[in-house]
Amino acid sequence: MFEALELFQHPDFKNKILPIIAPNAGIHSGLGKIKYVRYWEEKISELNQEIKSLGNVSNIQSISEELHHFTRIRNSFSDFAGILSDMRAATWPEIRGNQYKEIFEHIGFSAEDTGIKAECLQILDIKDKEEKELQLYRLYAKYPRNYTVLYGLVSTLHQAGEFKKAKSHLLEIMKIYQEEWISYFILGDIEMNLENYEEALILFNKALAIRPDSYETHYSLAQYYNQVEDASKMREHLERALEIAPDSTNSPGLLSQLSILLNNQFNDLNGACAMLEQAIKLEPNNDKLYYNLGFLLLQSGDNAKYDQARENYEHALAINPKQVQAQRDLGYLFYMHFKDYDKALEHYTSALILEPNNPITHMNISNIYRLDPRSYKEALFHVQQAERLAPEDYTIQLSFGHLLMKQLKNYPVARTKFEKAINLEPSSAQAHFDLAFLLCSIGPIKEEEVAREHYLIACGLSQQYKTTKNDALFGID
Repeated sequence: MFEALELFQHPDFKNKILPIIAPNAGIHSGLGKIKYVRYWEEKISELNQEIKSLGNVSNIQSISEELHHFTRIRNSFSDFAGILSDMRAATWPEIRGNQYKEIFEHIGFSAEDTGIKAECLQILDIKDKEEKELQLYRLYAKYPRNYTVLYGLVSTLHQAGEFKKAKSHLLEIMKIYQEEWISYFILGDIEMNLENYEEALILFNKALAIRPDSYETHYSLAQYYNQVEDASKMREHLERALEIAPDSTNSPGLLSQLSILLNNQFNDLNGACAMLEQAIKLEPNNDKLYYNLGFLLLQSGDNAKYDQARENYEHALAINPKQVQAQRDLGYLFYMHFKDYDKALEHYTSALILEPNNPITHMNISNIYRLDPRSYKEALFHVQQAERLAPEDYTIQLSFGHLLMKQLKNYPVARTKFEKAINLEPSSAQAHFDLAFLLCSIGPIKEEEVAREHYLIACGLSQQYKTTKNDALFGID
């Protein structure tokens, strides 16, 4: 509004603007004008009350300037509305009905250009991709050198994944209209999709030379450096993109990507969490951001951060109760760290309702039921379901073996599960040790030599199993 008042001070302002009346603007009626004036009166009153509540008013210059702007808008609104009423002002439905003719004419396109652009816009609104492409090629045959038609065709082909065709037409444009930022930028993106990475880098740098403060180009360069695994350069361009457009609708996605980069490549957990917290401020209703922050805090291994992880997971679920990953992670958090097995079972059960064929969730539920002798039947059921859904997962075989060995005392079948786990994952130290322990110390199936062999393999894979107590158990001097 303030910018509009500034423009109205220009002697030739009527030729510089094209007023378009938004639906329900109410600017032509007396009642509508009163509503606007009342709105600005309320803003002035609110700001005055806030100023009065300040204990120290020695540094409020910017606030005073804002109050001055509000007052000026209120005092000038009647004249502003009167001028707009005298000008020819179309409504949005009228503009659309005329195929945006008024806008094209106002910014200086010829009648022919206006007609071509209007027709191109209509074609770009077609939902059927094949029909849209067919109509654009028809228009292209009629106007083969028209900028709007060529870019409409390039855009459509690019979105459809027809990158070679899009590249061909974009090169036509670049022969006619040279040194355009958008051409280098789009061609760079096309080369990225065609996996011509070095060519993409050259094109992105040309685009950046024309427009150094291009948020889009810095973002694309970050994706290039991600592809070639240069974490430092990727970080540099992500941070530059965020510096240029900190409040962009794409910023939460960039902050998330930067968070992953800081955590995975720079071991900067605090920096990664700060990026996600910033993203949440920009997009507070995005459940995935809360989930990602909870996941980082959970993976930190810091006991002091587990409550924060829980809070973020619960916030994610408050926004989206069907966030199955948050349910699973909360189950893990309550099981492993808070030792609240009832809450863990509650969250794992919720996850299973959302995703009934997830083998890991079945396995985790089985592990909880194993803690209560009254629930061994349920434990067996869920580990059987896990095995049915993922028969080649060695961790499920281990879990099944533990239940059979420790709770159900079915040693022969437990042995088959541990042996299958080893066949599936020969480098699993735990699988070798579990089989060794079973063969050496359990029931009538003692096989000391085979047990000793697997124990030594386990120690070779992981020194955590090499203890004095274990050496004595397996007869190692």
